[in-house]
Amino acid sequence: MNSSEITRRCAAAMTADIGALAVFATGSGCHIKDIEGNRYIDFITGYGVVSTGWQRPEILAAIKAQLDSATFAPPWMPTREAMHFAEALLAIAPAPLKSCARAISGADANEVAVKAHFAQRGGKLLVIGRAYHGGTSRSLALSDGEAFRLPPSPSPSPPRVPPAYCYRCPYGKTYPGCSLECAEAVEDAVRQDPAITGILLEPVIGSGGAIVPPQVYFDAITDICSRLGLTLILDEVMTGCGRLGTFLAADAFGLHPNAVTLAKSLGGGYVPIGAALLDAELSESLKRHEDVSSTMAWTPLACAAALANLRLIQDESLPARAAEMGEKLLGKLREVFDRHLPGHCGEVRGKGMLIGVELVKDLQTKEPAPNLAKRIVLRCFRGGLLLGASWDWHSLIVMPPLTLDDPTMGEAMEILETALRACSGKRNFT
Repeated sequence: MNSSEITRRCAAAMTADIGALAVFATGSGCHIKDIEGNRYIDFITGYGVVSTGWQRPEILAAIKAQLDSATFAPPWMPTREAMHFAEALLAIAPAPLKSCARAISGADANEVAVKAHFAQRGGKLLVIGRAYHGGTSRSLALSDGEAFRLPPSPSPSPPRVPPAYCYRCPYGKTYPGCSLECAEAVEDAVRQDPAITGILLEPVIGSGGAIVPPQVYFDAITDICSRLGLTLILDEVMTGCGRLGTFLAADAFGLHPNAVTLAKSLGGGYVPIGAALLDAELSESLKRHEDVSSTMAWTPLACAAALANLRLIQDESLPARAAEMGEKLLGKLREVFDRHLPGHCGEVRGKGMLIGVELVKDLQTKEPAPNLAKRIVLRCFRGGLLLGASWDWHSLIVMPPLTLDDPTMGEAMEILETALRACSGKRNFT
């Protein structure tokens, strides 16, 4: 059975977004293969999932060993696997975070953290524009549905303020030199609505284009939360587990959250698992209620695999590697885009191994060039390199495994350069 037949049958039988022109078969390290034997360098990792690399023997061995013991346990019974995993996770979490709440995905982890906040404080959560927090009803409401054309949610829409998006400042300002209106908007919203008791923040806006706010923005958020007594929840589903050069974005930006949510690379693509790391008060607020986030959350199999994945992140110093290789990759991307698309590369930005390349039709007007982004992604795909993009196709997104090495990076840059050379000859980017 060939790729076109499998793709056709998947599209007919599944309500799913089937967008690739190849059928996945397997992976190894920083590469994947399709069923026809074509090899691709993976620079998107399932949108930030496979951080420690495809088919790591250490994780596969942990899974195989666990199969001989137990794969599932009743969700109301403790397990050794969950104990070991929770203790290992808390050992590297910031000091205020004292307890793990189980989850099965990023959306689930965000739901758990938000439930804990409302159980403790009530009121409303303030959210930030262009952020995506998951596909459940409540997490859809918390996400920026207008920016991403998300389906409507029956949950009420929370108060929202624009992001710290310096390249496209919603206030028409330029950083540095502005008055940090994006942070002022947060404080103004809280003062105008006393019902706001917390903030949900994606530190680096991932699906919205790998948007990295300046450090002064985070300093201001910390000050606002402290002065106004706000709960701070960090959605680190995409930024956590070493991707930004530290285990958490909270570490990178000096934030002191009351809750951090993790998923995606927490399981490394081997098992579905998520977690909400909570401070003592949020943890106690959940304990007062009878609730299980998901029957399948934190099974012995999932915990064993995730613990092996977590140990790889630590033993191989992958956060530090992400910082070093990410800086190198950022420089190479800037150089190659400036050389081949100097009039259409609006900004190359990023932190660690989360990088965005914003493409425009014109540097002065900054009009987005989504068709150019699609053309580059397709050209790279045909050449053997998988790239990602923001939901609106305004930015390319680059998220390789944290195990990326120099030879693989060099090969990827050659494929990208060939793609950009072909695209640079086309002047119609509408």
